[in-house]
Amino acid sequence: MTKFALIAALGAIASVSAAGPAAVNLGKAGSNVSAEEAEECSHMQRAHAKSVGQEAVAVKDDGYHFELDIEAEPGVTIAGKAFIADLENAPNGCGSGFNKCTCAYTDSGFKMRGWGTTGTLTGLEFQCTEVKFSIPGQSTSSCSCKFRIMIAKWGRSRSIKTDCEPKQCFVLKNNPRKGKGTVHDLFSRFDNPNGVGDVNAVDWMFHLLAEGSGGPAKPAQVLGGWHAVAAGAGLAIKQSVTWSKTSTKTDANEVSSSLTVGTKFTYSNKMGVAVPAVGSAESTMGVEVSASVSQGWKQTITSIMSNTAGGTRETTCTPNACPGGTTYQWQAGVSEKSWAALFDSCFFVCMPNQGTHPKCPQGACCSKDATDQCSSCSVQWCDKSKPDCPKFVVGCGKASGPR
Repeated sequence: MTKFALIAALGAIASVSAAGPAAVNLGKAGSNVSAEEAEECSHMQRAHAKSVGQEAVAVKDDGYHFELDIEAEPGVTIAGKAFIADLENAPNGCGSGFNKCTCAYTDSGFKMRGWGTTGTLTGLEFQCTEVKFSIPGQSTSSCSCKFRIMIAKWGRSRSIKTDCEPKQCFVLKNNPRKGKGTVHDLFSRFDNPNGVGDVNAVDWMFHLLAEGSGGPAKPAQVLGGWHAVAAGAGLAIKQSVTWSKTSTKTDANEVSSSLTVGTKFTYSNKMGVAVPAVGSAESTMGVEVSASVSQGWKQTITSIMSNTAGGTRETTCTPNACPGGTTYQWQAGVSEKSWAALFDSCFFVCMPNQGTHPKCPQGACCSKDATDQCSSCSVQWCDKSKPDCPKFVVGCGKASGPR
């Protein structure tokens, strides 16, 4: 039994769902609990009792009141530890005894509350950590999140940050039962670093719903292509990962697992590739490639994730000089249900003349001629019986031109 399953079974943490908590009959299960797990269970029970107590004794002041109320939708469970009362988790505005800030778990969900004080210089800054969302059956079935807010009393600067590991596994929706304090309100009121009005005149109460961010994992869509990066002399080119603006970042394991059986690999034989959107059907713009060629694409993508630490840093590579021609860099746009990114590699080909596009995808170019590395292809990389499969020369050492 995993620690998470044990804790959920014993009711050691505050666990909530749309259906409400069910009574738990322990029976003889306790006999199978290790001493370490029992100690953790006891700790979590005390933490939950503390969170409930804090919720009850928190003092409302005459200043502004922040409240983030997240209810769990069906299929979602929210659980966590009580508010940690120290300067790291509550550096400003929570009072000398930290009793003006709470992280509480109720029958319906999770509440983060804090009360600012009129006339103080400190404002309000605190965080709730290890807020655990569980969505069984989803591709990312659980995540542990930290919510941190800062509302300055003076200067009107403010911010809200949500950090989840391994990544955010839920989406926030408006709560029609509560009306005000929508998702748009939450981010718009924190979006402007210079504030959105006097702190006391802004409504800081938000009532939202949490639902799963997606169903079972589905194969990704991959569109590869060559992008012209230099003419003539070699230059330092970036190897990088560019995440879609509509996407959350993910890790190397999820990228690799998305490139599985059923993934569609297509080649854009006329142009480079743009940053895709989440769930994009951009792969329909290309020609589907054979499995023997696409295997190398997966290795390239996972290598880029490793070399760039998941896109957190850029590395450079220098292609060989291409005198009188154009250097092309291999790119791959990958789109999955919950994430999307563009991968710029360190694979290059030199093509004669400017404007002559490579005829083959990565892994299928005849590259022996240093000044003409992709005018003919080593394999039949697409199904020639299909109308979208272009004409190209198959076989290295043969003259270039239509087959």
